[in-house]
Amino acid sequence: MHAKPTWDQVLTAKHWHPCDLGTHTIAQCSADARHQHAIGWGADVLSFCAVYAVLFSVVRPIERALARRTAAPTRAAAA
Repeated sequence: MHAKPTWDQVLTAKHWHPCDLGTHTIAQCSADARHQHAIGWGADVLSFCAVYAVLFSVVRPIERALARRTAAPTRAAAA
């Protein structure tokens, strides 16, 4: 059975999450935490990319169409 982490080890760990130290070493738990952090970071990046794609594929063309419509001369302005 592996020793439980000390408070110093827990406090200095960047992204601590529960880990079964009966079956894993501190190094394995740390590697798992880094992996989980990387997965979370990747999910954040993908969500930002999705928002960016929606912004420029849907919202931007609508904005341009509305800008053209308001910039076009009307019959009342021409008379």
